[in-house]
Amino acid sequence: MVWTLLHSLAGDDDVQEIDALLKTGVDIEEKDLAGLTALHVASGEGSSNAVRVLCDNGANVNAAASYSHVSPLHRAVEEGHEECAGVLIELKADLEARTKEGFTPLHEAVRSGSMALVRLLLESQACVNSTCNTRSSPLHISILNEHHEISTFLVSQGADVYAPDDYGISACDQSGSEEQMRAIGIWKQNVILEEVIQSFM
Repeated sequence: MVWTLLHSLAGDDDVQEIDALLKTGVDIEEKDLAGLTALHVASGEGSSNAVRVLCDNGANVNAAASYSHVSPLHRAVEEGHEECAGVLIELKADLEARTKEGFTPLHEAVRSGSMALVRLLLESQACVNSTCNTRSSPLHISILNEHHEISTFLVSQGADVYAPDDYGISACDQSGSEEQMRAIGIWKQNVILEEVIQSFM
């Protein structure tokens, strides 16, 4: 990863030097070897002030990385920077931006296990049932990673328990343990079903 001076300053949140450098006419959208802009770096490092300065000077808030297609919001969420994510959302970052695999920022927030970021994204109107390239929803990801509290919250926000992925597996199918089934609200109906089955045996 070879950063330009602007990338380095963005990561350090050095807004005075960023402002001075931008006045020299540097390319604000120049990418490093990983295909990331200075805004991606600022977002990934949690440099909220740098994010504002870069965007105020015309940086593309929805710039996609060359290879992974991650957006600055993806980077902030992946690294757990709630304040920075909030700034990007305020600056109209696309809540449904997709990585190369089709993951949205909400998928990444769920994967990281951050309830605060999940709440922030959903309160900002992110789609709770967005799916990636294999049609896995954030709820699929939450169940897979055993984030029970997040699973419960996603369901309370309208997550579809029965929507299948490309392999025909729903979040309901994935929830094998009692704790997981309780998290998505299907434990009681599962117990009733088992009792009905037992009554015929």
